[in-house]
Amino acid sequence: MRIIFILLLFLFIDVANVQAQSWGDTTYKRKRIFMKTEVMPQFPDGSKGMYEFFEKHSKLQISKEPFSSAKNVIAEVVIDSIGNVVYANILQGIGDNYNNDVIEVIKKMPPWKPAHQNGKAVPILLTIPVTFKQ
Repeated sequence: MRIIFILLLFLFIDVANVQAQSWGDTTYKRKRIFMKTEVMPQFPDGSKGMYEFFEKHSKLQISKEPFSSAKNVIAEVVIDSIGNVVYANILQGIGDNYNNDVIEVIKKMPPWKPAHQNGKAVPILLTIPVTFKQ
């Protein structure tokens, strides 16, 4: 019985560590957030600009070829109706250094052109893959 308790405790601690790799306003998780819209949000200079932003602001080496190695971090971000990134969470990580680096770069992102649905700016949840060089 004691061993089972210890194993469950370690499992809980491990799950808590994964959950801790997020940043921002968690109240957005309780609000209506779109996953797809008529007009998707756009980072300044598009996808290319976003990956250049990651290369410039990351402390680690970013690969220009997405999913070209086993070092992929996948983050989800919420972009509010104004275009600000207000929440980020690591969905799939590869270690604290990489995961925290992605969160730190996301915190520095400039405003995006917001998503629009039925002519209104709306918050949206996006997934951003980041590939690091081996």
